[in-house]
Amino acid sequence: MIGKRIQVAWVDAQSHDAWLNLSELIEWSAKPLTVHTVGVLVHENDHCICVAGTTTDPDESCCVMQIPKRCILEMTTIRTGAKYEFDATEVNLND
Repeated sequence: MIGKRIQVAWVDAQSHDAWLNLSELIEWSAKPLTVHTVGVLVHENDHCICVAGTTTDPDESCCVMQIPKRCILEMTTIRTGAKYEFDATEVNLND
């Protein structure tokens, strides 16, 4: 799957920096933070996957997110095919 576009749903750590009483803390901590990351799978090992937001070729990437496999809820391959037509002549960089 390396090089495939994917979407990953995973549970992330979270923090809270305001004062909470015990009942508020219990309510807040009962809601796990599920996040969604979309990008190109650039690396995978037994412990994690690495998803890049930008790639130039298989050897160069940036905006890479390392996601522990234990946190992953779902990973889906994104199928592409439809192309968006963009006319660069209509872009005015002076505005």
